[in-house]
Amino acid sequence: MSRPPLGGLIAETRRRRGYSQTRLAALLCAAAGVTTVTRHEVSRWERGDRLPGAQWLAWLALVLDLPPARLAAAARPVGRPAPADGVTRLHQLAEHWLRHTVHGDTAPDHTADGSARIASGRFLIRPGGDEVAGFDRQIAELRRMDDLVGGADLAPIAHRRWQQAADRLHRARGADRRRLLRPVTELAQLAGWTAADAGDRAAALRAYRAGLVLATEAGETALGGHVLGAASHLLCDADPRAAWRLARIAAAGTSRAGSPGLRALLAHRAALAAARAGDGRAAADGLLVARRLGD
Repeated sequence: MSRPPLGGLIAETRRRRGYSQTRLAALLCAAAGVTTVTRHEVSRWERGDRLPGAQWLAWLALVLDLPPARLAAAARPVGRPAPADGVTRLHQLAEHWLRHTVHGDTAPDHTADGSARIASGRFLIRPGGDEVAGFDRQIAELRRMDDLVGGADLAPIAHRRWQQAADRLHRARGADRRRLLRPVTELAQLAGWTAADAGDRAAALRAYRAGLVLATEAGETALGGHVLGAASHLLCDADPRAAWRLARIAAAGTSRAGSPGLRALLAHRAALAAARAGDGRAAADGLLVARRLGD
């Protein structure tokens, strides 16, 4: 995966406007009302050692007078394409999730990668409320970091925390396993989102598949919808028809139990994928649904 071209764009625009790195950092701090960006941080952005998060991309667009879409596009790393078999497997899991959500079909007794869920009883872990609360704190921390830090920096952290939680889950059973399902599903979704942000589509798909399996087992309809919505967003550019299909499955599964906000988000996902696929009427229908749900 090669570095994104964002650093060169920032440096070129900064020099064209006659700003030093120190001056750009000061302008960003003044615009955002904080004092956390220094010349060293601007230097790291320009070298490609770090990626600014969505919040700082917005302030960079304002201070450098650049279109936000151009900065967002320049921030995307040149990543590996999603493997076709990974997309096919995700569609199969999505259809199973929909059947389980609508008809209560039993979830498959395997993870997304085909390995057994439960380890030997000799290694069982008994998670208590404090451990689950600890995972919830990690989730909240990762969500805050996602607003500030680019995916290339955050993805390894999110992946490591998801794997640590998954290891705990695989050694638990019964009520202990059920207690852990929800936070581990959320960590899988975050691992997928940050991997996608870093340009690693294959890793993102693996995390989304695992998250969807766990959401199905847990009976967490909304979480399953969020996982599929994120997967649709991931595939929207490379395979818009696959993205459209995932968004429609997610919308169908959450039509009864999903909040208006989640259903509006999924309608937006479907509209975007339909537009990318060249179906303007379906895109307009999706936007209309999203607007009505928003109202």
